[in-house]
Amino acid sequence: FSFFFFDHHVDRRPLLSPVHLCQNTKNMNESQGSSDGGTAESEDILFDRCVQELELNGYALFPLSTLLQRKQTTISIARSFETARCALDVVSDNIGALVAPPIIDPSSDSGCWTGYHDAAEVNGRYNEYREGFVFSNGDMFDVTSDEGKGDCIDFRYEMNNLFSVMHDDVANGVLRAIERRLELPLLYFHRAFGPTHDSSQWHMKRY
Repeated sequence: FSFFFFDHHVDRRPLLSPVHLCQNTKNMNESQGSSDGGTAESEDILFDRCVQELELNGYALFPLSTLLQRKQTTISIARSFETARCALDVVSDNIGALVAPPIIDPSSDSGCWTGYHDAAEVNGRYNEYREGFVFSNGDMFDVTSDEGKGDCIDFRYEMNNLFSVMHDDVANGVLRAIERRLELPLLYFHRAFGPTHDSSQWHMKRY
């Protein structure tokens, strides 16, 4: 599984290169207890390193387990990924979806995509071998099944939880680090381009 997050201007042009958050759920650190002395300063170092990778490589790999160790949260990233896996099985295998996501039209503006696409080059050359869900500009949908796929029952809830971690903690943390790197005022991007909560795009993909 891969998770991608893109921030956008209001006119949909990319503001940042993607931050890739790739995790094997078997190795996901599920400890959700209190932080072990983590400070705002140490979190800043994590995001500063992320920005260095963006600068050098055009992308960054971010250690979710390290972030979660420093957070007091009841949100389970592994559970969100498992829920998405179940939903992809339901949609891609046509297993009696009671509520199915919108199917993405590959000819439409990809900056506004919300829904499901299969693994096909027509959905973009990067999607030739991967399927997944795309969420844009605060839009959300649900996926439920009549085949006893209980793990999918909280799809909307789990995706909203995942978005809150990826946006509020990770994306905002990266933006703050870019501000430090460029010596910009605090909250520069928020003030210059508006809130990204409903002007951004994120992806949940499976290869």
